[in-house]
Amino acid sequence: MLRKFLPSPLIRLSWGLVSVVLSAMLIGDAFLHPIPDKRVQLFEVRQSLAQSLALQYSALATQEAFDSIQLAMEMLIAQEKDLLYANLSSLNEDYALTAGTPLPDMVIPEESFSTLDFFQVPIFWGEVEWGVLQLQYQPTEPNIIEGVLGNPGVRFVMFIACVSFLGFYLILRRTLRHLD
Repeated sequence: MLRKFLPSPLIRLSWGLVSVVLSAMLIGDAFLHPIPDKRVQLFEVRQSLAQSLALQYSALATQEAFDSIQLAMEMLIAQEKDLLYANLSSLNEDYALTAGTPLPDMVIPEESFSTLDFFQVPIFWGEVEWGVLQLQYQPTEPNIIEGVLGNPGVRFVMFIACVSFLGFYLILRRTLRHLD
């Protein structure tokens, strides 16, 4: 009676071979990293943008071109769809330029740490740190289904599992019929 609920030995063997292939892929990914992490890439792009803006705004602040900085920040907010808020403020709080609207529950990381959703970069006046540029992005917390199915690595593993199962099943079925 219980036997009709168990998969056939051919299906169990095919899934066993699929698990060997997936294990090899995951171990290879752990050591070789052929599948890039989207969040790491996004952090690096945003960090590069923040550093470039800090250099430009440092040069403009040295020339006291605060109107140009304000205009550039507003244009940046209008162009970058994920960027919600930009703030440039001096350390002694003489100047504070803002563009966009921050999220009401914005959490500013301590010290000068940056996260995927919030960047802080120092602004220099010559050799002296004059202020800080803060950039707040749309939160990147997708729901679980989007996070799993939207991940190209997960989709790739699922594709390999399905294709290899079908291939192993067909090859084993034909081989076992031929042996009988």
